[in-house]
Amino acid sequence: MALTLTSDQIAYIRDNAGDYVQDSDNAYILADATLDAIYLNVSWGNYDLDRCVVFALRRLRARMAQRFATSSSGTGYTEQQQQIFEHYGLLLDEWEERTGLATGQIRTGLLLQHLDYDVNDLTTDAHTYVPW
Repeated sequence: MALTLTSDQIAYIRDNAGDYVQDSDNAYILADATLDAIYLNVSWGNYDLDRCVVFALRRLRARMAQRFATSSSGTGYTEQQQQIFEHYGLLLDEWEERTGLATGQIRTGLLLQHLDYDVNDLTTDAHTYVPW
């Protein structure tokens, strides 16, 4: 089956998600077909490249966690593995916020809280001004 994504679109997703060649066969962690499936799924990518980056990052982070948890060494994470896992987490936070797909804590700005006023803005000679 032919891919919907072009090579440039796949490169965009890989570059922004941090997908990399994992072995001597030049195989990426996420296959082209996986990225295409994410792109086409209306609950995931929904034909939006930035949303695809988010869902690719979620998969990459989950695969890293699974790979390191089942490593045959039995020693847990190495420092490098921990750094990679944390790097994917930071990228995921950034891209989820950028695309509006962030879950968990609600973030609001000062303007939405009306905390951008000082005392002089709240009172006048004629009346008391309450911004909310």
